Amino acid sequence: MVPRILQCAAFQPTARGGPRLFTAGNIRIVTKARELVESKEKRAIFSEELLACSDDEWTRSLENYFGILESDHGNFENEQLVASGQDIYLCPICKEFV
Repeated sequence: MVPRILQCAAFQPTARGGPRLFTAGNIRIVTKARELVESKEKRAIFSEELLACSDDEWTRSLENYFGILESDHGNFENEQLVASGQDIYLCPICKEFV
């Protein structure tokens, strides 16, 4: 079973960079989360063989991996595992996300 935090991080829209998400945006978080969602073996390696980790343990592990501090929780001026409140734009021609 894939932890909920991995699903939320993996299937969120990628966000552009800036003061909040730095130059590359959240692409590194989304990419790593998608990699972990797709592979049980990679999840096992990442979680040090503890596949029965709780969502809170997965959240802490991911935050440690990405250098997100506990003091950043809920402070949306700082990087979060899941970026919320984003404006999402569609290309008027191809209808893909911009």
